[in-house]
Amino acid sequence: MTDEAFEVQFANCTFPPELFDHKAHIRLAWIHLKNYGLNQAIENLCTQIQIYDRTHDEGIRYHATLTAAAVRIVHQCMRSIPTASFEQLLNHYPELMTNLKGLISRQYSNELLGSERAKQEVLNPDLG
Repeated sequence: MTDEAFEVQFANCTFPPELFDHKAHIRLAWIHLKNYGLNQAIENLCTQIQIYDRTHDEGIRYHATLTAAAVRIVHQCMRSIPTASFEQLLNHYPELMTNLKGLISRQYSNELLGSERAKQEVLNPDLG
């Protein structure tokens, strides 16, 4: 599926939920960062993922702070290789697939991430 088709299907909530795995989350962040820049990508994805979650999973999985933190980490990786394709990005930064939560935990405490407030709104890192 092309990046454009994926972006449209996700925004319209027609992308199959069983295909929206970790890699799809990272790809969606990459697409939005490439097309809209950091701040707009965070805003777009926080809104779209929340709507998608409400449409397909009763709204219980969305986490605003984790979403924004993941987008920021993908952005940091993209800055070092700005012309990379999505697969090149993953090859250069395999930890995006294997240890994203570990990367996030360097910036956010478990207490903050476990809070209801962090689920509902984007909070700033409380570590390092």
